[in-house]
Amino acid sequence: LEAMGHSVGTVDLTGSAPNPVSDPSALSIEDHINDIVEAIEVIEGEVVLVSHSYGGRPATGAWDRARDQIVAVIYLEAIAPYGSGPLALPDEHVQRARMAEINPQASEAGYLDPPPHLAARYPRRPLAPQSLLALHAAVPLTSGPLPETPGAYVVGSKSNAPIFRQYAQKVSEERGWTIWEIDTGHDMVNDDSDVVTRLISKLATELPDDAR
Repeated sequence: LEAMGHSVGTVDLTGSAPNPVSDPSALSIEDHINDIVEAIEVIEGEVVLVSHSYGGRPATGAWDRARDQIVAVIYLEAIAPYGSGPLALPDEHVQRARMAEINPQASEAGYLDPPPHLAARYPRRPLAPQSLLALHAAVPLTSGPLPETPGAYVVGSKSNAPIFRQYAQKVSEERGWTIWEIDTGHDMVNDDSDVVTRLISKLATELPDDAR
């Protein structure tokens, strides 16, 4: 992306492998929203916010809080805003109950250990537990409804997580976003980084014009 002329910043969320914590169960969605907002605040100028998978939750909270600086959002098979009223994302009671049913040990501990298939796929990459508190808690809006920020949603044709197509349909219907489909699985950044990079570059260049 930098070679294409973009200024790029990335965020290591608190509790991720570069930023481990002693008690991953205590991490909240607020911690991760703050990580992103703080990264945005040090940038001078407009921001196109890109998120993937779980990252859509804190990114949505950051979009709310840094709305004046964010000129476009791109969700790569990411959890997208579907709440109403004072919530961008409601508390996920059903998912929480399902987790307690299928993985009672994780539910009791308050976090999910990295699944074996990811450890096998990335043997040289440090992986970190996922806080269930951050994964399921509501994302409140602090400044009223989310603005009409231009956005796009990207799905992978080989993804084994159909719920993200539901998110895509939701933001397409409610926000008028375009749905893009690329020939990858859910882990699209690693499946085909060249295609994802070119698409992000295209969208980051074109979407902000819709806001002006």
